Amino acid sequence: PEGFKNISGSMIDVEILSGDRFFTPVKILQQGIALAGESDIEFRLLDQNKTVVLTKKLEHKVAENNNLRLASEAPIVYINNPNDSLVLRAVVSNLGNKRQEVTVVFNIPGLVGENNFFEQKGFVEIQKDTVFTFSFIPPPSLLQQTQFTVNVSAMRGVGKELFGNFSVNVQNVSSTQRYNNIQSNTLNYYYQKNSLSASYRKIGKNTDAYQLIGSGDI
Repeated sequence: PEGFKNISGSMIDVEILSGDRFFTPVKILQQGIALAGESDIEFRLLDQNKTVVLTKKLEHKVAENNNLRLASEAPIVYINNPNDSLVLRAVVSNLGNKRQEVTVVFNIPGLVGENNFFEQKGFVEIQKDTVFTFSFIPPPSLLQQTQFTVNVSAMRGVGKELFGNFSVNVQNVSSTQRYNNIQSNTLNYYYQKNSLSASYRKIGKNTDAYQLIGSGDI
């Protein structure tokens, strides 16, 4: 059956005398993709003309393996533009031998007075990975923070058994504030001290951050 590999060769030559008994070893390797449950391994005896003269089956029970793994595609993400949506990706790997239903929950504790739990469901095939993508536009309450956290949890089956969790740190490197120096408005009749400075820095491998700093009256 699928998931089993015969490492002794598919054809074994046997020469036996009349009334004699002969034993030959057969090595079969059980692989990770072997389905859980009963599997029939069939042996066929062929004569010199390659005609099947006898068939026997061996029942082999494969124990169920429901091992799942949850991982984050990026533990830290950056907000460079407050008008863009934020995208988070969670990778669920099925390391077992059974197709499994998975529920992934994204929780944003910083959202107060709003719905901060977002749930996604899907199936993960045997020995395969499934990517769960969560995207949203951060509201002003989050954009006012320099950083916030998104907690991700994953559960298996209808009973929702927890098998993994992690947290993503979101760094806000964008600017959403306007600067207005009210105290200096009384000096507008005499002089202006407006100035603007710019800075640049590289965060990580592929992220660039630009910052504009203003000072003065407006």
